[in-house]
Amino acid sequence: MQGKQRERPHIQRPIILDVLPPDIAPRLDKKHKSFNKKLIKHIPVSLRHRLALIAYAAIFVGAVAFIWQPWSRLSGYLPEGIATQITTFMPYYFEKAMPKGLSVDSKNLDYSDGVLFFVVKNQFNDTVVVSEQALPPEFASTRPQGDQTVTGVDGVASVSNRDGHTTGTFITKQNPKALISLNASGSVDVSTLKKIMQALKAIR
Repeated sequence: MQGKQRERPHIQRPIILDVLPPDIAPRLDKKHKSFNKKLIKHIPVSLRHRLALIAYAAIFVGAVAFIWQPWSRLSGYLPEGIATQITTFMPYYFEKAMPKGLSVDSKNLDYSDGVLFFVVKNQFNDTVVVSEQALPPEFASTRPQGDQTVTGVDGVASVSNRDGHTTGTFITKQNPKALISLNASGSVDVSTLKKIMQALKAIR
């Protein structure tokens, strides 16, 4: 007499996936919560760790991007390699269009030893050398001692014209404060130097 044939026990093979196909991606509604729990159990631990690391990395990058917004704005006005180095003072630059007839010589723009240098020139190629640095402590309680006070600037400033040489001094308002010096050559006069000072704005 032929004995009753025993049924083979069903063995469920684990699902091993490197990438979860869209057709079985877990859904978050209440109806599929139990399905999600079962599905997660079949995802290798190493893959879960990788997914967690990717999520943490995305959060970190987002936080850095948010914190870095001021520097990003700064980089829009100055070369990035220079912008990221300036940490000891609030840099001032031309936020909008330059005063008429003036332009920045991009070949003469540099930052070294804590000082930002750039050159403004007019249509005759006469120049104004501008330097910016952190306000030294000895200047913290003083005002620029020039021949004429400059109004309409974000801080206090003055200009002088002595022996045909026009200069300007500008102590900025925004912290950390900067000392800005301007030295003109050629036909650059006092009124031009004033326009340059009035156009300089904190760019962060």
